[in-house]
Amino acid sequence: MKIKNIEIPEDVERILSRFHEADYAAYLVGGCVRDCLMGNMPHDWDICTSATPAQVKQVFADKPYTVVPAGIKHGTVMVVVHGRPYEITVFRKKSTVKKHLLQGRKLPGTVSAASPAPVSPALENRDADGAFCHTYLDNPLYEDLGLRDFTVNSMAWSPEEGLIDPYHGERDLAAALLRCAGSAYERLSEDPLRILRALRFAAHFSFSIDPELDTAIHELYPLLKDVAVERITSEFYRFMQSSGVKVAEMLRNYPDVACFLVPELKPLIGFDQHNHHHVYDVWEHTLKAMEACPDNDIVLKFTILFHDMGKAHTFTMDNQGVGHFYGHADVSKTLCKNIMNRLRFDGKTEEEVMTLVEVHDARVEPTTRSIRRWLNRIGEEQFRRLLQMKRCDAAGQNPVYWPDRDAYISSLEKAFEEVKAQDACFSMKDLAVKGSDLIAVGYERGAILGKCLKRLLDEVIDERLPNDKQVLLSQAVFWLNQADRVKE
Repeated sequence: MKIKNIEIPEDVERILSRFHEADYAAYLVGGCVRDCLMGNMPHDWDICTSATPAQVKQVFADKPYTVVPAGIKHGTVMVVVHGRPYEITVFRKKSTVKKHLLQGRKLPGTVSAASPAPVSPALENRDADGAFCHTYLDNPLYEDLGLRDFTVNSMAWSPEEGLIDPYHGERDLAAALLRCAGSAYERLSEDPLRILRALRFAAHFSFSIDPELDTAIHELYPLLKDVAVERITSEFYRFMQSSGVKVAEMLRNYPDVACFLVPELKPLIGFDQHNHHHVYDVWEHTLKAMEACPDNDIVLKFTILFHDMGKAHTFTMDNQGVGHFYGHADVSKTLCKNIMNRLRFDGKTEEEVMTLVEVHDARVEPTTRSIRRWLNRIGEEQFRRLLQMKRCDAAGQNPVYWPDRDAYISSLEKAFEEVKAQDACFSMKDLAVKGSDLIAVGYERGAILGKCLKRLLDEVIDERLPNDKQVLLSQAVFWLNQADRVKE
């Protein structure tokens, strides 16, 4: 069985059949329907049903099914079959949806909680000819779909009825348009995280944002303060996984949202650098660099976003009217650490981003010796990112200087490839001798052994000694004998 050209897994078909045989309504819903219509294989197959969680448990009481009460307070359980979980949710009703109402606070351009949220007539339920559709709230499925975030996620499908699309999500998919099912003000107020989801969807799928949704985002983003930081950071990560070009576009169009999440970015907007190497303010430079970023590296994108935050704090102007930013990388690193701690980034991402922010402006000499030193300092993966960072950074500067910068970065890449081709030693794991080898020739465990290994690695990196076990052991014995004579 297929939706468009996407084959529905047999286990999903069986789950739908089980509900149908038990006289419960059940539909594939949301993202999986959207993905199928776009010709993409869904990662998850979500199902909504008229059955309560207790009834779902009865329907799937036998093997090979297992019902897990995950999210049961929200009417959701997991049906696990052949090791894969499928989310099953009872039809949602407006009265049971937890709302983030404004609670009497009046935001600019919005209404208080006591008043109905404004609804654009163009976004009420109309058919293709502009005539008003019938009211959907007497249909539990349609009411459920109307409480979802965007029309492209407000579609359902079943084998018996096919595609059910009361909010014209398929039409919006074809138009690459992101709009809410019903009032954008209501949908965003119900869950302000949808503000960030809107930016992510627009970036990931290259959707344009509907005017009412655009207005609602600009007016309601302060509601994000009521969203758990873990949810915000998770959505932030997913947003930054989009292409660098689309990430830059969303940040350029919604700087108010970006600066609400990361206030440290606000001083960059409109900050004139007063330097002939730059033709953009710091914010636009950041976005131009983001546009040049490879699509698949979230660490590099966060580095680009944060790398010049210290410029507003370190700006000085010389007698010729030229601006300078001495030490801005260190200040950016400190600001970056504060941001990532506040947003509770995972430790690995935090460490990698902070390292790159700190060294993004450092001078790297295009020699194999210099490259080996850098590889020893930050590792191969991070060094590759550093080269990409330098190329992105240069792309956001004065185009007049691009040929020189491109030639410099190309020379670094060439030297790096030479080091890789030589299979050169640049870390302790590559060193031809280990601690046990030094113990065998007379070294004792402890600080002196570690110091000797580091000295040997330095000698190899600086090409004073080859990475040969016998040569290195001979040198280690020589140093040990010298130390013994000094003691005597």
